[in-house]
Amino acid sequence: MTNELTQYEEKKIILMKSGLIHWVTAETGDRMSEHLANQAGHSFLRIKELGNITINTAEVEAVYNHQQYTDLCRVKSGEWQCSYGKWHAKKGECQCKADYYREQTRKKQEEEEREKNKPQTPEEQARSREAITRMNEKAALNGERGNIFRSMYSIGNKSGRKLRRKTIEEWEKETGRKADVDGLAIEEESDTTQTP
Repeated sequence: MTNELTQYEEKKIILMKSGLIHWVTAETGDRMSEHLANQAGHSFLRIKELGNITINTAEVEAVYNHQQYTDLCRVKSGEWQCSYGKWHAKKGECQCKADYYREQTRKKQEEEEREKNKPQTPEEQARSREAITRMNEKAALNGERGNIFRSMYSIGNKSGRKLRRKTIEEWEKETGRKADVDGLAIEEESDTTQTP
């Protein structure tokens, strides 16, 4: 079946002005096209594969491949093709532009959804944890006593969280103030090598 279809697609059509069509090999069709393009007047050509019939080139409308001929037949029957490459019935309206933008919007939303639901890489997870930890630590340093963030780092807290020295230094540099760390658990000097 595939070979038959391939052979069919490789054929060319010599369309006569009378409407008669002649199916010929692609090679014969290409030679006919070349001859028509380069001739000064009309001539008579004998085509062997059509049983040696003689064709007056003045009577040849054109030489088409299968797709071109199919498209021509559709146009002659009243159909028309829009700029999106779709065929529409005679006097039919084209909704292709709206359909195209709707489809593009749908694809974009699907891509955004896939991106949103994509699992984080270990590096992304580590960066995210680091950002949250830094925000919590700075909120603890900004807050007054009794603040929920300060209580997360208070001495004796069961979570065992300790403010990192590097965050305290960053906070002091950013604010220009001395951090109030009274009552807060701070990492020991030996803990700094284990910072996440």
